[in-house]
Formats: sequence, C-alpha cells, structure tokens
Amino acid sequence: MAEEGYNGYTNYETWLVCLNIDNDKALYDDVRNIALGYSEKHDNYDTGCQIRIHLELTYWVLEYNIYKICDSWTERDWKEINWTEVAETRLEE
Repeated sequence: MAEEGYNGYTNYETWLVCLNIDNDKALYDDVRNIALGYSEKHDNYDTGCQIRIHLELTYWVLEYNIYKICDSWTERDWKEINWTEVAETRLEE
C-alpha cells in the first residue's frame, strides 16, 4: 500500500471511498469482481482506472454534478482519489 497520509491511505479521499466501498456489500462485491477480473491481464493502475470508470458511469448524478456513493463526491474530490491504491486494497483482501 502507498505511504501513509490518512489512516494508512494516500489521502482522505482515497480512505473515504475505500470506506464507502467496504461498508456496502453490493458495492464491495461489484468493485472486488472488477478488480479480480481486470487485474489478470492488467496492472494495478489500469485496474484502478477500470474501477473509476465503472463507478463514474454508475454513480454520476448529472442533476447535482456529484458522484453519489454513500457520500456525495464533487468532481474535485473525485480527482484526488488514488485509484491505483483502491485497486491494490481490493486485491489484497
């Protein structure tokens, strides 16, 4: 995992999205399946990008210009997430 920045994660945004994923069984299973399936032929960066794309397509709320995954995420917050680290934590489990 990346160097410590916030509770062992790169930053607050990465920690919070991982917390949101971990606390929702359906979301957790969905993201874990993407990570496991995609990582067989791709590195963690590409796997993280695939997770990000899936979540963007699934959880973008155009009316409010946010991503709604348990918490509400602005585009600015979303861009701070270390998606490679999200993939790594899903593959370590």
